[in-house]
Amino acid sequence: MALRMKISYVDAISETQWRFRRRWPKRVREIRGEDAYQKHIKARDGAAFQREYQFHLRNFDAIVEDTLRRNPEVDTRSATQKFIDAQRLAEHYVAGAQGLDPDDSWTRGVVGHSLAARGEDPDVVAAVLNPDREPPKPSLVDMRDTYANDKGLVDDRKAMVRIDRTFGRLKEALEKPLEDVTIESIDRQTARSFMDHLLGLKKANGQPLALKSCQREVIIVAAAYNHAVRELEIPSERNHFERLPWPKEQVSSLDKNVPLPDSVVDAVQKTLEGGRSKDLPDMWRVLKGTGMRLGEACGLRVSDVDLKGETPSILITSNEINGIKNSNSDRYVPIASESLRESLGARVEGRKGDEPLFLSYGRDGGPTAASAALMKAVKKNTDDKRMKVHGLRHRASDKLRDAGAPVEVRHGYLGHSAQSVAESTYGGRAARLREFARWGVKAGL
Repeated sequence: MALRMKISYVDAISETQWRFRRRWPKRVREIRGEDAYQKHIKARDGAAFQREYQFHLRNFDAIVEDTLRRNPEVDTRSATQKFIDAQRLAEHYVAGAQGLDPDDSWTRGVVGHSLAARGEDPDVVAAVLNPDREPPKPSLVDMRDTYANDKGLVDDRKAMVRIDRTFGRLKEALEKPLEDVTIESIDRQTARSFMDHLLGLKKANGQPLALKSCQREVIIVAAAYNHAVRELEIPSERNHFERLPWPKEQVSSLDKNVPLPDSVVDAVQKTLEGGRSKDLPDMWRVLKGTGMRLGEACGLRVSDVDLKGETPSILITSNEINGIKNSNSDRYVPIASESLRESLGARVEGRKGDEPLFLSYGRDGGPTAASAALMKAVKKNTDDKRMKVHGLRHRASDKLRDAGAPVEVRHGYLGHSAQSVAESTYGGRAARLREFARWGVKAGL
């Protein structure tokens, strides 16, 4: 029996590539503006692997030490948060002055000068001496942090990466630190400058960002602005980031995704079955038989597959891997074909419910790795650049429509509509699954 050992900070990003990835300590992340140290590992085993692995361990420690040495003090609080913290600490000091009236100005003078003499933070001393001083006006840092904290996003790594990237680009557009820009100063020109900056950005391949990607980033800032205006009581008559004059998207038919034809789907299946991966052939079957998103498939657990119920089904729900877009995407989909039921039955047999259904891809970065591997198989079987893995969703939608399925079925199947719509039409989950399965069989999914 082969012995498998998990090596700290090493994971597989594809079937042929390994990666050393170790997350930076919090202070280092704040200084460097990146989440982790990550490098490809060229060697696969033996002494060469150990040398490379030990090098990355030492290099990580050296970078951490050097970063902290060069930045001995890092305070990422906004001016508003510093003011609030100073006020709280000042009141604590004044209240602790035994035998003195905390409301007396003389008491505050004694406490304040005592704190200054022992080197207390000048902001705290100022708060003791002048408790009625005007607070600083909230900045864009306050806008970002208030939104992230109140919406519960600070512990969601992926969400924070998006927010930090978006506000980083806003900083680039304004050409000044976010803490130097007050929320009150935001005007239409600020919003237009941000839009123009996004439209001028290039991806790694030299192509401009997609129009929808630019619009999504503006939507994040617009949502944060609305939240800050409400929660921080900022005077504002309108949200300047809304209803911007976006250009019309010029996308040729060659750039659009198209449904994958059955001939390509079958050819890709054969290619995957002839490969080394045991996960990819079954993943392809799940994608073509359910129309689910690739991120949703990578996030599946063994317990999400129900083969014993009245209608065999798969539960798609949010977890740390799943790229669930919204509550509408949280759903059950039927397993309509006998072949898919058989392959899933063999895959889940004897396994624990909390295990990833697809072991190689049920991890952080799994959807990206799966996309690369599946696209390699797609490109091997077609020269049409419009054909992507996502085309399986278009294929499922087209097959359901061609079979005559109502729009409620198509949208419910693919997670495009609220469950309340399907429930009002087809009743509870059992009835809904029966109806969806009937159309899935009729559509040949």
